[in-house]
Amino acid sequence: ADAVNVPNGSVITEDDRQLILAESLQGRLTEFTINADGSLVNRRVFAQLDGHVPDGICLDRQGCVWAASPFTQSVVRVNRNGDIINTVETGDINPYACVLGGKERRTLFICCAADDDPAQTVINKSGAIYRVDLPVAGAGIP
Repeated sequence: ADAVNVPNGSVITEDDRQLILAESLQGRLTEFTINADGSLVNRRVFAQLDGHVPDGICLDRQGCVWAASPFTQSVVRVNRNGDIINTVETGDINPYACVLGGKERRTLFICCAADDDPAQTVINKSGAIYRVDLPVAGAGIP
């Protein structure tokens, strides 16, 4: 895909037909249809996330996207209508990536740090993995 603005997290839907990516500096999740040859077509906005800079993302079984939002110290769950339907706060630490895992894929693991500057992360050693148990499993595994 051309002209994407700071693409970060990406997921492929369970049917292997859609790619969703976080366009961080546009504050949105963008979706493409994946052709049989792997090319991307039919670019569209999955969700406009005004006030958020979506970074790492993951997909749940209900087709909702969880997006790390470092500058709001939260991870948001967004449905296909673009509505934020759940929020997990991370306090005073920034979340940069998230994944649904664990035994039943119902644990949201959130990769956090106080700063995204590599020089600062070495000094303050603030990296942490948070975990939150959820009622909805991650996409991909039956």
